Amino acid sequence: MQINEVIEKRRSVRHFLPKKVEEEKIAHILKAGILAPSAKNKQPWFIHVVENQAMKNNIATLLEQKEDESIQNTARIIREADVLFVVFEEKNDLNVRMKHQSIGALMENMCLEATELNIGSLWIGHILECEKEIKQLFHEKRKVACALALGYTEKFPSPRPRKALKEMIQIHEEEK
Repeated sequence: MQINEVIEKRRSVRHFLPKKVEEEKIAHILKAGILAPSAKNKQPWFIHVVENQAMKNNIATLLEQKEDESIQNTARIIREADVLFVVFEEKNDLNVRMKHQSIGALMENMCLEATELNIGSLWIGHILECEKEIKQLFHEKRKVACALALGYTEKFPSPRPRKALKEMIQIHEEEK
């Protein structure tokens, strides 16, 4: 696929098939992620790759304790996904904004590579709702950043509406 096709095809997938994602595809997704640009090349991320169903269930159970329906749906998605990447912020001298921008690039690279490999993905922010418990579960001192659910899907969802480009940009041309 050409890059523009991958970008256009990428979707947030919320339903996965009970099918194993091959280790080589997981490795390709991780490699694409770590090739992302990062502020000062600090690569401020650390990723726990969770293939263990009991661990995914533990994370889902933590989220299910929240009363928000959207968060509870995320718990279902985590249980259903074949693989879950839990991303932590690596400690370094970058400020928080630069860390977040760098981790965003990591995540987008992984989502795009998953799409290229016909693997569904969902970038998860709700994991932050249980940061303290997640850190304990992984015996981590690092801050939780986000997670990525991965798995095969029957179909990628239809495109979601997008604002018109002219609504989101301002062009500053040279004066003539």
